[in-house]
Amino acid sequence: VICQNLTNLAQKAMQTLNLRFASVDIIKPIINPTIKSIAKTDSGNYQILEINPGVTLDRFASQTTDNYRVAKEIYRAAILKML
Repeated sequence: VICQNLTNLAQKAMQTLNLRFASVDIIKPIINPTIKSIAKTDSGNYQILEINPGVTLDRFASQTTDNYRVAKEIYRAAILKML
């Protein structure tokens, strides 16, 4: 359920900015009960930190052969989905 909520949050953020492909950094701030500024949303207390349309997995891919394969598949799936 959390994963689907995070996916929905990321997709909504991308749609708002009219982006088809981007990385969306999502955080769950540590809640201090004395601070009222963090509003609970449909996705819980998760919030968008940043949205980056310049997606790169270079560093991840360079760490191991398995990471390279994973990154290659992510790029492949993203390109095919956009066709």
